[in-house]
Amino acid sequence: MKQPGPHKQYWLRCVIALWALLFSGLQQANVPGEYDVKIVYLYNFTKFVSWPDSAFASQDAPLNICILGELPSPDVTNSLQDKKSRNRNISVTLLPRQYNNEQCHILFITKSVDYALSRKIVREITSPTLLVGETAGFAKNHGIIGFVLDDRHRVRIEVNLINARQQNINIRAQLLEIARKVYRDEEDT
Repeated sequence: MKQPGPHKQYWLRCVIALWALLFSGLQQANVPGEYDVKIVYLYNFTKFVSWPDSAFASQDAPLNICILGELPSPDVTNSLQDKKSRNRNISVTLLPRQYNNEQCHILFITKSVDYALSRKIVREITSPTLLVGETAGFAKNHGIIGFVLDDRHRVRIEVNLINARQQNINIRAQLLEIARKVYRDEEDT
């Protein structure tokens, strides 16, 4: 087998070095993960959803975001530290396995929570709570907002206005415009 000449070896090394630099740059690119995007959505929901005044203990009470189930890392919620929305501080509570009727304005139920338990929790909630989930058919079946992944693995949402009305929650049109699907009446579900 013939060895490449010195010029070819030089160019081959350059191509390999360039490829290594490019690959390492792609690995280090700060591309948000699926849960980073979902946490940003949860924060933005606070801007486009209205709860009745009775949902808050006082005018300066925090807006409580509860997460039931497992996250890939508890650090994904760090972006919500020190955030405010509508002149209210954001409070985040991680509920790993149980929901004991905590005062949650947003309850995000992760896919690690069993479907039957998820339905049971949703049925037992009596205070106005934006119910968000990521299991298939969550918004259609029993939640208010469901996270879905499109064919390009981007996070999208589905919204159930029927269930929102039952929880006494108002969702602004701007949020409905970005939804992949909106369930508006019994025929949609």
